[in-house]
Amino acid sequence: MYWLRDTALAHGAKLTVSSNGEFMEFVEDFGDQELIKSYLDAGFNWGTHIHPLWRRDRHDWVLETPDVSEEIVRRIWQDNTNAVNSIIGSENNYGVAPYQCAQPLLVKLMNEFGFTIETALTEPAGILAYENFGHYPWNPFHPSPEAGKFLKECLNQTQYILIPHYPQLEPNPGPSGPRSLGTNQKYFIMEYIEWLHWQRNNLPAKVWVFGIATHDCYNNPNRIYIETMLSWLDENFIGKKIPTGEVIAEYATATQIAEEFLQWEAEHPGMSSFSWEEGQPYPYTYSDMPRLLKNAEYDCIIDISETISCYKFKKDNSSSTFVLWSWGEEQIINFSSQISGKVRVYDGKGNESLANSSNLKVGKEPMFVEDGNPPTIFIQRPKGHLYIFGRDIFPTIFGNTIIIGDITVNVNATDNENGIEKIEFYVDDELKEIIREEPYEWLWDEKIAWKHKIKVVAYDKAGNTADDEEEVVIFNIIGKEKSIEV
Repeated sequence: MYWLRDTALAHGAKLTVSSNGEFMEFVEDFGDQELIKSYLDAGFNWGTHIHPLWRRDRHDWVLETPDVSEEIVRRIWQDNTNAVNSIIGSENNYGVAPYQCAQPLLVKLMNEFGFTIETALTEPAGILAYENFGHYPWNPFHPSPEAGKFLKECLNQTQYILIPHYPQLEPNPGPSGPRSLGTNQKYFIMEYIEWLHWQRNNLPAKVWVFGIATHDCYNNPNRIYIETMLSWLDENFIGKKIPTGEVIAEYATATQIAEEFLQWEAEHPGMSSFSWEEGQPYPYTYSDMPRLLKNAEYDCIIDISETISCYKFKKDNSSSTFVLWSWGEEQIINFSSQISGKVRVYDGKGNESLANSSNLKVGKEPMFVEDGNPPTIFIQRPKGHLYIFGRDIFPTIFGNTIIIGDITVNVNATDNENGIEKIEFYVDDELKEIIREEPYEWLWDEKIAWKHKIKVVAYDKAGNTADDEEEVVIFNIIGKEKSIEV
């Protein structure tokens, strides 16, 4: 906790801290009340982390299941809040992670305890957001009291607002997706791209939020990631302005965000900040962006010119996706230092085209660029010879391919940009085998006779494809059927 405080102060970052009741008992045990005071003196927030634990005695907290009675739920809230209040001696205006509380009861208890802010997303809400958006919501909102409507806004619910932020920054994934440094950097840039759309098009102002979390028990092994994230934000975004003068991002506590949000609401009566429920379309502009950047992590900034921004993302299959835009008029650039030959260009809204990387048009709208060069593939064997039980006997007079018995189909496939993802083997357009590593070969051994067509399809790691075919005459009366594993 000392390291976290000092690191935040060094970067000018704002901390919004929450703790459960027993944590505060340990604070007393170790005489660390002054540590808590130093957080508050620095202008940081401190609230209640409402884990499903109620207090039987000092350091004797009982863990409950999520389906307990309302009476027990209320005691959980009361015991944790009392313990926090006994140490901080100041306003305790928000609750975090009330897993054990259904939505209608949540509104009721937020009212009873005077909580006006919920930070983070409960696990069901986080999973719902990740599975449908590929990221968390980018705006605070008033959560609906309707059961199961975790991401729906209800403007009549005025007791509290939800300020979304991502879970623990760490290399390990969680139920609501990856949590790595590169993933969180990607999430920030995705939100930055959406925010820029609103600025370019003079859309109504909104409050935009991005946050990451750490737990005291996971702090130490993840310090390098936290430090790197803050340094990266400082260097590229915090306090920095876009050419039209708007500041990209500033650090803020939950209370500061809530105050700004309430001011925004007063200026935009009846306007929803964010709302989504299952069955509705993607709630932001670039509906294809989550798919294009799925399983990708931020890699680096590509320095092209002062008037063009370019970010590189690496996917877990080693392929790359670049996001570019111009700060001025449309420009033509040579992008062949990153991808040579053809590139596939996406607008993030479902449209795509092919372009030449040495003559790439970059406009004000973001463009997502990937390798557009297909791999090369050709069937090495069988090819124009007579084969008997796999043995190459001699070339045929007219170059026909004749096979007696089984045969191993050998394929040569290469891709200079991203590498080969997989090779599919077909007979008469029926998929027979998938090979993902060299050597790219398949033993064709089935009961079959007369004329047939072998087809092979290569996929590179950017999704480009190429194929080759060979017409053969085959006689194999003792072969075996084989099922494939996709």
